[in-house]
Amino acid sequence: LKVSFQYDDVPDRPTGPNSINVKYELTADTAATRTPRVFFFDNRKQLSKRSHTMKDVAPGRGKERTYRLFLKKDERDLVTPVKVALRYWVEQNPPSLSTSGQALPSLQNYPSMSPSRLSQGEDLRAEKLMSALDIEFYKQGCGSDQVCDCDLKMT
Repeated sequence: LKVSFQYDDVPDRPTGPNSINVKYELTADTAATRTPRVFFFDNRKQLSKRSHTMKDVAPGRGKERTYRLFLKKDERDLVTPVKVALRYWVEQNPPSLSTSGQALPSLQNYPSMSPSRLSQGEDLRAEKLMSALDIEFYKQGCGSDQVCDCDLKMT
């Protein structure tokens, strides 16, 4: 599973950061009704979530990181796709609030991926976006539409 980030900067922007830090969280098997069927392996621990900060992502130059998902031993459901969710946001300090009569801070110094909202209890501006991916198992004998129909008959 490869996570990759790249962004385009506004042309002719005179000020602001030359790179951003993108924080993200991967969650494996989000549709599981009980324990997840797959896991990330880290320091001898099985984890259903991984968090990381990709530092210094610069315009036009992407960064990537690869993760391996492991299937639990004796897992029987090999038909239902594994859903993996990715939440990501720009990690940065919020602009200081201006008081009456002071100029507003320049927003050019605060890159944005979406309308900002402040997460409760956090001192960083967290603009959280989400993406999801279905990982299909190899389905031998299934049709081109990846639908597997049982062909058992009793006589």
